[in-house]
Amino acid sequence: MNISISSSIAKDVVSGPSVARTDCDPEKGWPHATTDKLRIRTLGVPTYNRVDGLKESLASYLRNFAVHDRDCAVMIADDSSAQSTRQRCREMLCSLRENFGATIFYAGLEEKIRYLRLLIQGGSIPAEVVKCSLFDLESHGLGTYGANRNALLLHSFGEAMMCVDDDTFCRIVEHPDRRGTLSFHGPAALSSSFPCDVRVFANREDLLSQSTFSEHDFLGLHEEILGQDVLSLRSSWDRTGRGCLGEPVSDPGRVLVTLNGVAGDCAWPSPSYYLLLDSASLQRLVRTEESYKSALLSRQMYRMSADYALSKQSKNSPGLFVGLDTRTILPPYLPVCRGEDIIYWNTLIAVAPESYSAHLPWALLHLPFEERRFWPKEIVRSAAGVTLDLVTSTIIKSFAAPQAGSIASNMQALGRYLLEFASSREFAGRAAEEIGAEAAVFLRHLEMLEAQPFEGSSSWRRDLQYFIEKAKATISRDEVWIPLDLLYNRTPDEAREVARRLISRFGMLLCWWPAIIDRARELRKQGHWIGTRLGDQS
Repeated sequence: MNISISSSIAKDVVSGPSVARTDCDPEKGWPHATTDKLRIRTLGVPTYNRVDGLKESLASYLRNFAVHDRDCAVMIADDSSAQSTRQRCREMLCSLRENFGATIFYAGLEEKIRYLRLLIQGGSIPAEVVKCSLFDLESHGLGTYGANRNALLLHSFGEAMMCVDDDTFCRIVEHPDRRGTLSFHGPAALSSSFPCDVRVFANREDLLSQSTFSEHDFLGLHEEILGQDVLSLRSSWDRTGRGCLGEPVSDPGRVLVTLNGVAGDCAWPSPSYYLLLDSASLQRLVRTEESYKSALLSRQMYRMSADYALSKQSKNSPGLFVGLDTRTILPPYLPVCRGEDIIYWNTLIAVAPESYSAHLPWALLHLPFEERRFWPKEIVRSAAGVTLDLVTSTIIKSFAAPQAGSIASNMQALGRYLLEFASSREFAGRAAEEIGAEAAVFLRHLEMLEAQPFEGSSSWRRDLQYFIEKAKATISRDEVWIPLDLLYNRTPDEAREVARRLISRFGMLLCWWPAIIDRARELRKQGHWIGTRLGDQS
């Protein structure tokens, strides 16, 4: 049964409890950070051609803010293609502003161009660098998801920000076996669930009908952890008797990222991730032939941690609900690419190796307007080759950050490394070498899984064997490293050149990002923001 957001069960679920409009007058100007506990001051939402969906999504967050008396501004970064769509979005946001008494900033194409000119006016930053941070300069057709998120970073730096997607809803689902413990985890890079627990549902209706929703201060769940020193956090947990599992490393790391789990669409690009589940998640998946075959077509799941799970690895983290401690300078996103969140986690690990990410034991709803499904036999599609996000992430992982470097200096060092890598005459050979090494590790892991004793669905093992066979055939090709998503309407040579150029530009952006933030800080003192505050008469 196909359940859209407009259907009765989904509409009731995402709307939540009814809330009267707050009568408080929003603070004029920008709310300032306090010197005590970290407070999230901005809800950032990237959007693209989804005015009606954004309205329902944003209203769910504003209701939560009203219930819990939260003064949190909203920043919308809009990549909608048509001027009429952007204008309709502004009008819709003005209506929400009136209904909820909310402070809402908006940056569409016109606002971004205006701000870009202000950034360039300083004269010290190359215009091309500023332009590529916010736009696709060559219309690659890959989506400007990262560029839109960069607009949010430029708006929120110096304050903590919560970033959510425009097809998510602030209805909080608690993990069925939630524990109050604080757990520390080492790397488990090849697990598709680590450090989360995955439970698959046959369809959206089943997931929603079986979910129990909790009423919490959404931002407060993140503020308990975000920005905290991990050693102090552990001491606090011990003092209150909440329990800790595992040991943090001895360096004085901080939690720079907090993440909710996902309830609803998994946001996976392929069902091949099912082959990489582990522990209880895998056991549930393959319990019977029926459960496995049903899961292969379903994208509906819980993907969340059972406790407060801290790790220096966030590669499997869904980028749908992310708390960022942007009081610290954080790196930009690769502007042009799908899977920009995967690249971002690898970038953050490279430039801030002492930092931690924290998975919270609560999920929020991810409900695209129409329920999506995987198609039969799609599970082996990922074995056909690599995509740009994987190539870029693999190259980033080959970078070794200087010892005792700051995030800003490490960011620039990574930028120089990517520039050198992309400009090398041996670019193709080096990229192929890095991808080959990564693929070899991946294949060894799959073969290890295949060799383990196993009870449950025989189809899972057959699919795993078939995937290994296809992956080996793919790896044997000379041009295996060329991203499949760049081959559409391009020759292999053209795709290779586009990959080189995009990686080079990302390196350039990393080198200049600290200067861009400094320039944005100067503009802020002059009263200039990338987002226009809706309702201002100026």
